[in-house]
Amino acid sequence: MVNAQETLSSSQAEQALSRCVVRSVKLLPIKILRANNKHHASIHSISEVRFGKGYLTDGDLKDVNARLFVAVNDGHVVGFACGAKTAFTSHLHTEGARVPRDVLHAEATASIGLIRTIAVSNTAAGRGVGDRLFCHCEDDLKKDGAQIIVVPAWDDGQNLNIGGILSSNGYTHFLTEEDYWKKDCDSKMFSCPSRTDECVCKVRWYKKTPAI
Repeated sequence: MVNAQETLSSSQAEQALSRCVVRSVKLLPIKILRANNKHHASIHSISEVRFGKGYLTDGDLKDVNARLFVAVNDGHVVGFACGAKTAFTSHLHTEGARVPRDVLHAEATASIGLIRTIAVSNTAAGRGVGDRLFCHCEDDLKKDGAQIIVVPAWDDGQNLNIGGILSSNGYTHFLTEEDYWKKDCDSKMFSCPSRTDECVCKVRWYKKTPAI
């Protein structure tokens, strides 16, 4: 799926946008494409600025289960979204975490979707790119049978990444995992831009049952 290119038709774009709450009043013109190998360098560049070098790996981009999309403006990648139909509990780092029954049921019936990452370049921030990428990824998962979609939101103690998108589009918080990235961050598997003397970040999990 990562190597096949896909462009939204005008009708598809209008339908997706009509279901999406876009908070910007000055939208940047974009095309949303299925990512392929030529987009990987740009995706890495955006990811390194937003999340730190090493956070997103080549393996993540080449994962056959990944649904990877890019937003392109004037020939340049200005954002990306990464989702998957996957087992949610495999992404948990907290032993014995209390997971809601509807999430467990969706996982047991292979009808759960995950939107793992949304990131936008500094030059395109605040122009509705992230909102539209998020909604496109959500729509793609829903079309593939996702009955519940879960999203991890990065909390660095001061800001909740994509918190505005989640609240605007009807997502509810159901689980917090402290020290979610601490092991990887402490071992320098990636360089977190929010790290000070120690890892202070946590993940807040959100969920939504998409409207049919």
